[in-house]
Amino acid sequence: MTAMFLSLAACGSSSASSGGGNPSPYGAVGDVCSLATANEVGGIVGETVVPAKIDFHSVPTCKYTAGGDFIQTSVVVEQSPQTAQASFHAIQGKAARNVPGVGDAAAFDTIATLTVLKGNIILGITVQVGKVSDQVSAEKQIAQLLIGRLK
Repeated sequence: MTAMFLSLAACGSSSASSGGGNPSPYGAVGDVCSLATANEVGGIVGETVVPAKIDFHSVPTCKYTAGGDFIQTSVVVEQSPQTAQASFHAIQGKAARNVPGVGDAAAFDTIATLTVLKGNIILGITVQVGKVSDQVSAEKQIAQLLIGRLK
């Protein structure tokens, strides 16, 4: 993920567990990889992908790999929409451009991550797949899929 999304590790405010028994500063979302199947993500990026759940700086993350390429999704659940909004604005950065039509707010940053705010949830999505010609569109499709499952 990006350095801006990593700053969430310092902003996390929940004391819930990530499900593995280890305390996480973020609310529990269960298995992040179960939010989007390998077939769904692979269909969006046009590759066969393999998911692997990872703990990325205490942020629940799923990394889908396709050869040397990857797609990474992270989900942070804050205690309130206000806390999530403050965190979103802190990581959004001045260089990020707004992306309409997904979540309550979304921004694509200079290092290719789409950060999405939806209620008290912040998503970080990075698509690094060579054959994807419209990275923002692919990341937006994945975000919409995840948001639909996190309701």
